[in-house]
Amino acid sequence: MRCVTGTSAMMILLLLEASFLSEACPCFYWHPQAIYCHSDFAIKAAFLHESEWNDPIFPGNPRKGYAIKPKEEYKGNNWFQNVTFISSLANTSCEYSHNADQFNIDYLITGFRDNTPSLYVTACSLITPWSQLSPMEIAGVQGAYDAGCSCQIIEFNPPSRIAGENECLMNDADCEDDDAIQRRKRDQMCAPNEKGTCTWKKLEEVQGNSWAYGESQALPAEELNLE
Repeated sequence: MRCVTGTSAMMILLLLEASFLSEACPCFYWHPQAIYCHSDFAIKAAFLHESEWNDPIFPGNPRKGYAIKPKEEYKGNNWFQNVTFISSLANTSCEYSHNADQFNIDYLITGFRDNTPSLYVTACSLITPWSQLSPMEIAGVQGAYDAGCSCQIIEFNPPSRIAGENECLMNDADCEDDDAIQRRKRDQMCAPNEKGTCTWKKLEEVQGNSWAYGESQALPAEELNLE
């Protein structure tokens, strides 16, 4: 069961609405697992160049974005078999802008899909060079994060808050400064334990455990694809 607070299309509309009211894009999730769980797709792909797509529903109003070359799909129901373009929400404060010197490099890309169907990335998407991902992040998109989508990561919480059974607090007694929070983002995920209570776990605690991944998704360390 996924922890989803609303449809992805509605999330995009909220982002767009908020973008016109402020100069900064309002990002609701910061931990890679939370971004992954609330995204419609996650892929390994290379951005090739800037591009435009002529939307058949709104002819004459091409969408700006990027041509991509998909390599692997980790979430998305095989949408990327014929996809070569991703919209970037151009001309809004949530627009994603790719560095010109970073084309033809493999990236982890997460984003959304609307009813067009069209695929979007935003300034809040998880878009990171594959070579810079931690082993936990790679294991996450390759199956581990799915097991934690039933949990809720509380990104901003007062020190006095006590986590519920389906919650992991970003700020707790073990993670009180910025460096610790950054390590938690890269090296930990929130997943149910054997009793069903959500808790922070490191890579070695989730690799190969069928209760964490699901029977069909258990990923032993020797099968983790870091390339």
